[in-house]
Amino acid sequence: MTGLELPPGFVRNVLAVRGEDAGRAFLASLPAIIGRCRDQWGLAVGEPFAALTYNWAAPVTTRDGEAAVLKIATIEGDELAAEVGALRLFDGRGAVRLLAFEPADGAMLLERAVPGTSLLDVDNDQATRAVGALMSRLLRHPLPPDHPFPTLGGWARAFERLRAAHGGGTGPMPAGWVERAEGIFRDFLAEGWQPVLLHGDLHHTNVLAAAREPWLAIDPHGVAGDPAFEPAAFLRNPLDLTERPGASAIVRRRLDILADEFGYDRERVRLWAIANCVLSAAWSIEDGGEVPQGPIETARILHELG
Repeated sequence: MTGLELPPGFVRNVLAVRGEDAGRAFLASLPAIIGRCRDQWGLAVGEPFAALTYNWAAPVTTRDGEAAVLKIATIEGDELAAEVGALRLFDGRGAVRLLAFEPADGAMLLERAVPGTSLLDVDNDQATRAVGALMSRLLRHPLPPDHPFPTLGGWARAFERLRAAHGGGTGPMPAGWVERAEGIFRDFLAEGWQPVLLHGDLHHTNVLAAAREPWLAIDPHGVAGDPAFEPAAFLRNPLDLTERPGASAIVRRRLDILADEFGYDRERVRLWAIANCVLSAAWSIEDGGEVPQGPIETARILHELG
């Protein structure tokens, strides 16, 4: 590693998540954290991955010659604990393995998926089947009432925070979509189903081609919820989905494959995905951004597919 040049988008994201002062302190501490991890785990650290977004990550080689990834997480506290806990519970079944963790630095040593190409590199049907197969591997962990993971109910409180910040209104968010999402969360959460551990962000760039299994998931949020919620992130991604020709047909095909080939309740998945689209937009506002049009447009597509 010849230097620590940080992409402007990564810097902006860190400052948005951690705040200006804490974010700049974190960015300034990165070289020291990387150095400690290199020495502690005996790593040869390569240049960071080009597409840094919210976490710093680079390919590394261990002292035993194993290909791995060093990831320094921007998230802290409960969110970081949920990601680490999810990786430990998945234990390599459908997800990369957690090889080591240093909580003081938010540093993870992870199995490297090789060749590591993402679902962006395959067609829509193949990507959907890969996600369906991964969900069959991952969604095997019913959680007891005293589990440590965040819940979908907790995620839905983003709408309460949105309204609190705007005097009971929805601010820049379209009121109708917020009300729709609130209703979906309210209705489904009232059913009292047995929660399972969800990845929570299983989209195209979080699924990588590997040798040990055809595809492995990375970067789980780790959230307790209804299995029918899991396809939602995939249904609204990639970010430019609604700019592509035939976006509605793409989403329809995904729903059909998940229902017909993997047994998901099509209507339940569709409704959860609408709620997830609006939630994603609300989170963007909370992080200091503008209302992203992609998730709102995807919510409209999903509504029309009902």
